Amino acid sequence: MSIRQYIGLLAGLLFGTTLCAQNSFQSGILPAINLNRSINELYALNLKVETREQFRAGFVHTDPIRMHEHLLTDFTLIGSRKVGLSEKINLGYLLRLRQGERIHRIIQQFSFISRLRNFNLGHRLVSDQTFAPEEPAVFRLRYRMSMEFPLDGEKADPGEFYVKVNNELIQTWQRGNAPLTEYRFGPFLGYFMSNTHKVEVGLDYRNQSILIAPTRHSYWLSLNWFFNL
Repeated sequence: MSIRQYIGLLAGLLFGTTLCAQNSFQSGILPAINLNRSINELYALNLKVETREQFRAGFVHTDPIRMHEHLLTDFTLIGSRKVGLSEKINLGYLLRLRQGERIHRIIQQFSFISRLRNFNLGHRLVSDQTFAPEEPAVFRLRYRMSMEFPLDGEKADPGEFYVKVNNELIQTWQRGNAPLTEYRFGPFLGYFMSNTHKVEVGLDYRNQSILIAPTRHSYWLSLNWFFNL
């Protein structure tokens, strides 16, 4: 292997590109509504409706294509049970409507929160299985760590702002394809409108195929509204 080939291979591993592959990107908005309902002290339900709207797409270092396209709509229902002071076990189902297809996903999740002096550190471990028409099933393992802290005082109260930062790593397996690793990063600014309402606005960045080339970069303006019933 020559020095040029070695440098090209190293760049592909670090930056998701090779001398013969070109990275792609897409950007748009992710508006979502979250409805939360506590059944009792142990059980709760969450219904999330999210759409993905693309406005720009193309390849890195080329002129982007500017065109609005509705990519998909997700309906997710999650049931949770407390198993400790801050630990929860969650089971859920997602229905995805994408270009006339109905895609089904089953979700298993364990989450807990470490409450520190001035911020909360959340952990979420998820496994899910996705079933689409005429495609092999997709199996994923996900781990997300999020940090949330108020901008004033020790905790955010109604009428105050807070900051949340998400880091997530996703490993995907599908028969007939190489394993796929994805990294997601999301800084958000949140605002507590009241004890039952809050909103979050931020960037949802996704880097797919971070260990192989070509990779795809996704930049979404995420708009989240949370409402406790």
